[in-house]
Amino acid sequence: MHRRRIVLNLLLTLFILVLITGCSGGGDESPKNNKPIIDNVEVSKTDLYFGESINLSASARDVDQEMLTYSWVVNQGEGSITTDIENNSEGKKAIYTAPKVEGTFNIILTVSDSKNTVRKSITINVSKPNTAITSLDMKKLIFENESVDIIANIHPYFKDKIQSYNWTSKEGNINFDANKGQYSAPNQATTDTITLTVTFKEGSVEEIESIENKSQSRDFEVKIEPIVEMFIDNRNLIAGNSTDISLSGITDTVTSVEWSANKGDIIGDRGIATYTSPSVPYLVEINAKINYYNGEFSRTLTDTITVSQEVSLSGKLSFTPPNWLREDACDTGEPSEVNSNNSDTSTQSLNLNKSLTETNKYKENQIFIIFEDYASNSEIIALLNEYNLNILKRSDNLITSVSNVDINEEIVAEQISNENIVANANPISFAKALSEPIYPITNDNYDDYDVDGVLWHHRALGMNYVWEYLEDTLDSLETIKVAVLDTGIDLEHPLLKDRTLVSEGRNWVLESDGSVDRSKFDDDHGHGSAVAGFIGAIADSEDGTGVRGIAPNVELVPLKIINYGGYAGSDDIYLAMNYAKSIGVRVANLSLGDNDFVETASNFFKDLALNHNIISVGAGGNEGFLDDGREKVIYPAGYDYVLGVGNIGLDGERYYTSNYGENLDFVAGGTFVASTWNTDNCYEGRNPDYWLSKYTKDTGTSFSSPIIAGVVSLLLGQHPEYTFDEVYETLKKYSIDLGDEGKDIYYGWGLPNVYRMLTETTIDKATVFLGKKVIDEDTEEITYQRLSQEYPLSEFINGENGEFEFAEIVGGVYKLYAWIDVNEDGIISNGDYLGASEKFATGEVNLDLSVYEED
Repeated sequence: MHRRRIVLNLLLTLFILVLITGCSGGGDESPKNNKPIIDNVEVSKTDLYFGESINLSASARDVDQEMLTYSWVVNQGEGSITTDIENNSEGKKAIYTAPKVEGTFNIILTVSDSKNTVRKSITINVSKPNTAITSLDMKKLIFENESVDIIANIHPYFKDKIQSYNWTSKEGNINFDANKGQYSAPNQATTDTITLTVTFKEGSVEEIESIENKSQSRDFEVKIEPIVEMFIDNRNLIAGNSTDISLSGITDTVTSVEWSANKGDIIGDRGIATYTSPSVPYLVEINAKINYYNGEFSRTLTDTITVSQEVSLSGKLSFTPPNWLREDACDTGEPSEVNSNNSDTSTQSLNLNKSLTETNKYKENQIFIIFEDYASNSEIIALLNEYNLNILKRSDNLITSVSNVDINEEIVAEQISNENIVANANPISFAKALSEPIYPITNDNYDDYDVDGVLWHHRALGMNYVWEYLEDTLDSLETIKVAVLDTGIDLEHPLLKDRTLVSEGRNWVLESDGSVDRSKFDDDHGHGSAVAGFIGAIADSEDGTGVRGIAPNVELVPLKIINYGGYAGSDDIYLAMNYAKSIGVRVANLSLGDNDFVETASNFFKDLALNHNIISVGAGGNEGFLDDGREKVIYPAGYDYVLGVGNIGLDGERYYTSNYGENLDFVAGGTFVASTWNTDNCYEGRNPDYWLSKYTKDTGTSFSSPIIAGVVSLLLGQHPEYTFDEVYETLKKYSIDLGDEGKDIYYGWGLPNVYRMLTETTIDKATVFLGKKVIDEDTEEITYQRLSQEYPLSEFINGENGEFEFAEIVGGVYKLYAWIDVNEDGIISNGDYLGASEKFATGEVNLDLSVYEED
């Protein structure tokens, strides 16, 4: 019984295990797989002709993210499908080509994943094409005698089946090449028929029952409209007048005409209009927009009317002063502002304006004597011994004498003057160098006076135009010898040494022991080197300072008469100028002076000018700020036969320190002007680290004077035969009047313009005319079209003064132009003078002429 129970328990246990095992294994079933979803199927068209091809494309997705495959088939096997593998390797795209069988066919797309497949069908209708010529492309509106292009559009099915094309026209003519041609309309309004016949290749279109005899034709009807022309009664209207306008060839097919004008008023209806011109000259454009067939087609006709006006003009021409100013340039300043560019002027400048009240009026115990030409040497020595005088300096009959005992210089000079062999005797006064404090050029202050790469005092004279356009003129100038009576010249300066005539330099400055070394004329100060640089320094090509002398045709002769303290004796001026006369000097610069008029000196400079052709140029002085109520051009600048020069600033105004008076002749830039400097000068307080130790920035009439001396050298280089009077009148003629009209006490005759002087350009050489500026659209070349006669100013009664008056009938937009053909090439070109008014100038018009430079 027990064994039986054990057996039953074992069987029960086995049954339970089997049961458990069966329950756990019976649920091993795979997850559900979703079918792909076709989102879209696209075809380019569903109605096809035989053999026509279309593009097929599809997009589908699989929720289970399985890869999908695409296949395309067509039922009944009609047509062919090519999978577009190049553009889609999965088969999403395909190309279907229709069969040459009419019918309706289904294209079936099948999309499959690993277990499921979905399908979608597209119905395609295939039919026979009946017409090879589908349409004709040509203008819809054609006019008599007009030629237009025509193109026949051929059904794709027939393109490769056509053997030939033949075009015909009932009224017009056709020149053709295959399905393209050109139709020439007849010379009358009509309705024409254009016929195109195509002939097919043998056996190529047998399946098309509608095509017989291997060819097919198609007619196209074309309406030929009359030519419409615009007729303007008066194409040249006086401003404010009217004219009638009409259109010919208007037919019933024209439904409306829209009239318009770009200037003035126009009123019209269909074929007739009235135009009223504006009150100013203009080239008017008239437009008539012709609308055909209720606006389905339109054509616009355009014509022009010239509106003229009788223009009466009068006015005056003048030259525009050079544009040397800068918005950020320093102005003339006041005494407290002069040193604004140097924070430590007390140690970095040298003041050469020591007042004469700080020293004796005359050199002690010295008399300057001019002996008569007939006085013999023995007579001269005897007279000097009689007055207990010794010779200190001598040049021919000019003698500086000195006494071994104290004398009253004025009394002794007066006594000697009464001697028969003495022309004149005077005490020796002091002349001082005439500059403001001098500043070495630094990186920080140089740009104060550099205007577009040209120093402002050069631009003020028009030297930028001289260098740009008169290179040949400069090369042809004769060499002029220029004496620089100053502190000497730096003989090693790179911009001065090749223009300095060392062999003829001389020195009159006494050594401490009273001796004179005539060969010691090197500059130990700097003032003379600066003066020489303004006259004739070679252009700086290394440091970019723009420093350059006015005259390239000079030989600079250093005549050293100013000592290191900035003073010279009046006797040395005589002695140096007498020496200059002996070596053939033509120009002498004297940037020094004092306040005393000496008749002997005045006569001396007159003799130099009239009998020896020496043009002396002198600085007018730097005490113009003293409000003592007197005019005070100092001497020798104030003498009649010395050109007295004043100083103007960057604003074109007299610099406040510049002396003025009746004897001031001309002005030039002298405010913060750049020049050469003594390269070895390291006077006390000068900063040795200045990067441009061989250049300086200066202010004073000392530097205006050599600028004019340079101008005179250019003039004499062009006209070496000129006398003092001719030089003076030429400078006067070509100067820009900066003050009251004519000569005045502050500017003299004004600022010479070197460009006009060397080109001999005067206002009476101008021609005035009415015209307009024309720019070529392709080449951008600028020309000036004349719209009136040309009127030379020389033909007007007051042409020399720039005055003109004329009347002219002119049409279109115009300006008044004034032109001087400087280079005489017959066209307005760079380097000429040109002035232009505003548009439609009339009445009184004053024009300024400036140098023309095409942008």
